[in-house]
Amino acid sequence: MSNLDISLYPGCSINHVAAHYTPNPGDNTTLAYGDVMKIDFGTQIGM
Repeated sequence: MSNLDISLYPGCSINHVAAHYTPNPGDNTTLAYGDVMKIDFGTQIGM
């Protein structure tokens, strides 16, 4: 299936952030035990 490609930039967010979070330079946020991390990505099939 060579006609598959990434359609959106992958992203991640933690806890209360729903999606599409981008940390600012210098952000020192770290994961702690019990945090929830979401990873979002999309794919496309060439037409």
